[in-house]
Amino acid sequence: MFFISLVRERRSAAKMTKKYGKANQKSWKSILNTREQLTKGKDEEQVKIVDRPLEQEVPKVEEAEAKLEERLPDNQEITELTDIMAEKNEAEKMDIAPEIQLAEAEPEEARKAAVGEDKKTTITADMKIIGDLEGCSDLEFHGKITGNIITEGYVNMDGKIDGSIQALALRINGGVVHGDILCEKTIEILPGSEIVGNLQAEIVTVNGHIRGDLYCGQMLTLLDHSVVEGNITTESISVYEGALVEGKLSMEKK
Repeated sequence: MFFISLVRERRSAAKMTKKYGKANQKSWKSILNTREQLTKGKDEEQVKIVDRPLEQEVPKVEEAEAKLEERLPDNQEITELTDIMAEKNEAEKMDIAPEIQLAEAEPEEARKAAVGEDKKTTITADMKIIGDLEGCSDLEFHGKITGNIITEGYVNMDGKIDGSIQALALRINGGVVHGDILCEKTIEILPGSEIVGNLQAEIVTVNGHIRGDLYCGQMLTLLDHSVVEGNITTESISVYEGALVEGKLSMEKK
């Protein structure tokens, strides 16, 4: 490539000498020599560039490891980070544990609430109470009380009460009540029971002795051992053979 270019330059110089004369031959030779040197220099530079081996620009493995060690000088930081994460996980478990225990306890609590085990008060037969007894739980009453019983729950009794009763529902099994009885739902009076006072409930079943007026909002049932000495007001009534009523019977429709 360089040789062809030089021949072309000399032919060009010969043409210029022929055209302009030998007077200008020296100047044209100097111009050609200068161009020849410049062209030769460029070619040598290109050769040098081509022959120069590529430098290794990728960092060596040792250098990469050194840089990594500068960022993480030892395993202490990783160990500390692991300990911190472990403590955090333990704290989260402690926070969640009470919620899990509560969730596991809910079915048992719901069962107790359904059967009334968690809301029940018992008065034993050897207990005597003077004064009113008030509460919101179910009541198992076997003792004696001089006063009133007021509760939002269910009352099951075989004791003696000198006072009135207000409850959600009442079952008297051989007990004695000297006072009025008012229940939101039901009253059940079993054989051997005695009530001296007025009664009111939606559903009433009598198989004992009542001395007082009786009001039933829905259904009254008088079984074979029932005795009622008083007036009766009810929407519906069922009287079994053997029942005794001494008073006035009134039927009312709601």
